[in-house]
Amino acid sequence: MQYKHVCGFLALGLASLSAAANADDTGWYVGGKAGLVWGEAVADRVDIYRDDDTENLGVYGGYNFTPWFGVEGSWLITGNMNSSWDYYESARYSALSLTPKLSLRLAPVFSLYAKAGIAWLRYGEDFIDDDYRYDREDRSWSDSVATVGVGGQFDINQNIKFVVGYDYFDGTLDSDDDSRYWRRQEGSIDVELDNAYIGVHYKF
Repeated sequence: MQYKHVCGFLALGLASLSAAANADDTGWYVGGKAGLVWGEAVADRVDIYRDDDTENLGVYGGYNFTPWFGVEGSWLITGNMNSSWDYYESARYSALSLTPKLSLRLAPVFSLYAKAGIAWLRYGEDFIDDDYRYDREDRSWSDSVATVGVGGQFDINQNIKFVVGYDYFDGTLDSDDDSRYWRRQEGSIDVELDNAYIGVHYKF
């Protein structure tokens, strides 16, 4: 009988701990992240292909309505994506996303999450003055694209959470430039962008 009582108390304790952890998952949170991005931008009217990788920084935050459902917003900006073309000063992405988020707690201090939604993605190229024969003006493309992500969250304590994640962006960006040359040649570009990151946030 004593063993049954001990097992019963242990099961009750674990259930209480899990319930407390789940109850603690709701509410606001905000944090920062950093990682590596890689991707490609392909023009659909001329033979132009950009493919490189670099570091990125970002912020994120959201609200969990229940232990398993919430909404998350994030912003990131990449470092220089160009390492192949001498006449570029830099080529960068920035993204602002909003995604519903589903979470699954597997242990009192660990959970998995998945999210999917939309992002406003911008890709810009800055030229070195007088180094490009056609048009030395900077140019950019932007539009809303689809984004999905997966990751894991580790609870350092009740308020501090550590995450490891991966986001993917995919879509077509329209030119922001009024130049007749660039609208004719590169009116839009197809973009795929991958982002692997680590982050830390504070849950209020």
